[in-house]
Amino acid sequence: MPHARPADLSFVIVLSIVLGFCLISIGCDDRPTPPPEPAAPTSVPAPVITTGPLSLGLLPFTVDVPSNWKVNRYGENPLTARSMLEGPLPDGEAHLMLGLRENVSGGILKLMVERARKDSAEIIKAGGDVRVREIGAVQIIERRRMPNPASQPADTPVDWRVTLFVPSGVGYEQYEIKVIDLPVTTLSNNQAMIESIFSSLKHDDAPLPPM
Repeated sequence: MPHARPADLSFVIVLSIVLGFCLISIGCDDRPTPPPEPAAPTSVPAPVITTGPLSLGLLPFTVDVPSNWKVNRYGENPLTARSMLEGPLPDGEAHLMLGLRENVSGGILKLMVERARKDSAEIIKAGGDVRVREIGAVQIIERRRMPNPASQPADTPVDWRVTLFVPSGVGYEQYEIKVIDLPVTTLSNNQAMIESIFSSLKHDDAPLPPM
């Protein structure tokens, strides 16, 4: 049997190397195609929050509040049901209780105004505030009493209420808006917004500003 010539062996070796590279290339091309990149999530625009007048229902007044504020009623019994003006604050949630109080005479109202002015120095010295003002014929007394840090916990709620006196016959109808569960620790963040709401109070007999 004839022996293979050196040239033939060289050809076989080179051919084997070339075929090996081809097989390797084909194997690389057979790698699975990576899955497509997931589409970026579509951003949802934030809801537009506008500010406008809201009727307080139980009280013959309106206030200017963001559109996500509401007057909510809790309970069915007219003697125990509560009406609350509620909505988000910069730091937490607002709960303003709306209430009716006994009618008072003009003489009693005069004494209440005098008492509020007399107490104002002590309340302001303790970090609170007292404001007496009018909306037309409506008298308003606003008090904000701060907790005593020496005898009360740091998260004690602020005693903040607005009393409104509306002329009615020989006396005055009395209404109240009281801030509920506002810790003194969040007052600095929320005070400006609550003050702006109280400042926007309008009696229903007064025309609303154009929208």
